[in-house]
Amino acid sequence: EYAAGSQNWMITQGINNEIYIANNEGVLAFDSERWNLYPMNSIIRSLAYFDKILYSGSYMDFGYWTKQSNGKLLYQSLVEKHDIDIIEDEQFWNIYKIEDTIVFQSLNRILLFNRTTSEIKSINPEKPILKSFVVNERLFFQLEGDGIYQYSPDGIVYLFGKSEFNNTRVIELFQLSDGLRILTSTNGFYTYRNNVLQSWPILGSFLKNELVYSGLQSTNGNFIIGTVTNGLYIISEDGRDSKHFNFEKGLLNNTILSIFEDNDSNLWLGL
Repeated sequence: EYAAGSQNWMITQGINNEIYIANNEGVLAFDSERWNLYPMNSIIRSLAYFDKILYSGSYMDFGYWTKQSNGKLLYQSLVEKHDIDIIEDEQFWNIYKIEDTIVFQSLNRILLFNRTTSEIKSINPEKPILKSFVVNERLFFQLEGDGIYQYSPDGIVYLFGKSEFNNTRVIELFQLSDGLRILTSTNGFYTYRNNVLQSWPILGSFLKNELVYSGLQSTNGNFIIGTVTNGLYIISEDGRDSKHFNFEKGLLNNTILSIFEDNDSNLWLGL
């Protein structure tokens, strides 16, 4: 129906409620009636919409899209515009905003682009970056075979999880009033409070044999969890209510690459 590639890596929504999808053939736009594909020469891995501007990250490039008077999107590469040196085969998997800074994360490093000054800072850890997160305007990331670190203007600080997460990926960090909740790919949930990291077994039993790839906490508090081979779980915060959807129950396939909740509380799944 949408006439584009078979993989959808990230989903976001614009100010006019239009849905934008990072597809392996370009940016897909859906205005509730029509699908439009804006082709790129490489797979779009990440998308984010901030302040009426759509940002994208791809293979050896990142930039932004602006809507023209005819309604079409036009791409401007920030790499080209600011002559940024890109590492060979570098791909940008996540995009965030912290105040007036746009954060672009690859497996090699994190680039901080200040929209006011156009200054670019680079965070270059000694190990590959598995994933980054922004929670309450704070930037966190997990290093390969390692735990969670936090970046501040003063430098990189190790926080937790070096031994607990050395054989698993952190999929998502969720904000608690007094700490963080952590979803991992193979070890279920953890809670981090008062500098103490503990396993959170309430929802762990649902994910015992699953390989988790994506996660989101919806506005009603439910945890939405996407797996690699067994579809989607929707689990209430107390673990009492759960739903499971996979290929046998209506999904087109069992790998959930991305999850997004739109302004009307609909869930979108990138498969």
